[in-house]
Amino acid sequence: MNSKPIAIFTSGASPNLSDGAKMRVKELALQCQTIYAADGGANHLFDLGILPSLVMGDMDSVASETLLWLKKNKVTIRQFPIEKELSDLELCLQEAARLKHVEALIFFALGGRLDHTLLNVFSAFNHSFSDLRLKFFDGDTTIIPLKGSDTLQISLRVGSMLSLIPLSESVAGVTLSGVKWPLDNKTLLLGKSLTLSNEVVSCPVHLSFEEGKLLFIHNT
Repeated sequence: MNSKPIAIFTSGASPNLSDGAKMRVKELALQCQTIYAADGGANHLFDLGILPSLVMGDMDSVASETLLWLKKNKVTIRQFPIEKELSDLELCLQEAARLKHVEALIFFALGGRLDHTLLNVFSAFNHSFSDLRLKFFDGDTTIIPLKGSDTLQISLRVGSMLSLIPLSESVAGVTLSGVKWPLDNKTLLLGKSLTLSNEVVSCPVHLSFEEGKLLFIHNT
């Protein structure tokens, strides 16, 4: 089992990142055990000057200069048909699960088409990847999907904002500390805005719950 996270860069639209955000992306990626590119995610890596160990997808979104760079550096490329049953991100997650990685940090999966963004995030609840913990990072926004009796302890900048978004009909036993509006054994309901835009007041932030599915969203 590989305890160190794997980085996966997708072909989602890159936000207008500040130099500081670009540096955070690069630092996080280089801390990972290995780096995959889901198709056009290789373009983001080309811009950052980071070589992936593997590129997977139908290659319809990879720029010609990126492809030349990959081939020059002998990066492994696994090309698939355009008409396939799995998305390019799912192909990378499938490979990560096969190699028994336990955590994947996914970059640039939140921009672009809404249907792609939703499917990317909901892949965290795909039973095929149930042994993988997924985190989505787009420079200034981090999304951590959580389920069951997951707990989270995380250091965040004081004054930054976070939200809890229920994805199941209810999320039971939610306890949250380190924020302006803490929760103690609260039940959250789907579609309610109770836990939108909470402010971090101390570190670390602690989150636990007993049952359900939710998204932990942090904006720097």
